[in-house]
Amino acid sequence: TNKLGDINIIINHELTTALIVTDTTISLINPTWFRKPIPQSNERINMVGMSNKRILCFKSKPIPYHFMGFRFLTAGSKCDVLSRSHMFLICPGAPVNLLSCDLLNIHNAHISFSSKGETFLELEPGDQKYHI
Repeated sequence: TNKLGDINIIINHELTTALIVTDTTISLINPTWFRKPIPQSNERINMVGMSNKRILCFKSKPIPYHFMGFRFLTAGSKCDVLSRSHMFLICPGAPVNLLSCDLLNIHNAHISFSSKGETFLELEPGDQKYHI
């Protein structure tokens, strides 16, 4: 089982986990966690990492991602419906992959929590509610 806020996702044709965060702007991935190389664009971004040091990172070229392993709450069946491509920030020192506002806004995401500690993520299309 995943920790609170973690989600299973396929990025660049490889299964990984990512943390859903709403207080950062750009989704990022650690390329060392992938077997296949992440195609890099020429676009670079200076950022400050968790250690409060400046880091120069590059954006990826558009790479496919695929939300997977969701269950419709009403039917209880698995579905694989949301697949697109996205430019992630490539950050070799990142302790986790992050899905941030840039990616969540594309799907008009809504996140809610139950009193049992369950996380729910609503994504378009279909305005269906998915259990993480």
